[in-house]
Amino acid sequence: MNILFRGGSPLSYSESIRTYPLIIAEDTCCQHHNIHTVAHRGDTTFELIWDFDEEISPLRPHVLVLQFGVDDMFRPVYRSEFKENMVQAIRRARLQFAPKIILCTTHLFKTRYDNDAAEIYNRTTREVATDLNCLYIPLHLVWMNHIYEKGVDVQDLLEADSRFPSQAGHNLTADAVMKKITGTAIIS
Repeated sequence: MNILFRGGSPLSYSESIRTYPLIIAEDTCCQHHNIHTVAHRGDTTFELIWDFDEEISPLRPHVLVLQFGVDDMFRPVYRSEFKENMVQAIRRARLQFAPKIILCTTHLFKTRYDNDAAEIYNRTTREVATDLNCLYIPLHLVWMNHIYEKGVDVQDLLEADSRFPSQAGHNLTADAVMKKITGTAIIS
């Protein structure tokens, strides 16, 4: 089974951080699956659409995990453009190879202002997931709950540049995504 993670800066390669797709790939329940990550720093949902035929279609994933919003927020991409780009990508994927689709929200940020801006994209992600019958992972709420339950600071989950989760942030995200993938019997 091919599982493809597609996103922007939070998923992009780092020499010092094992990103959450890498953590998932190393999990024993996923070792017999082909896990791919296509992520570039600064990628918005426009790159998702523009590069779809070169980066997603050839892999024909059975499971497509999309996490956008961070770079859309900082570029900025209008909410309506973000939503339309997500809808187009999902429709193209379903038309070409009919994968299970999982939509993830952004992580939390250090400032209230960034979190308020991210909420626009998080709400839109939820709307698209509901409207198009996609699986949905509210990562921002997973992070909030973790911070509340463990008494940690959001800065412990982020790098200095808050577009990038720290190793602890990626570990937390990997756990949430694995629970969704295994809990919905996408993989067994």
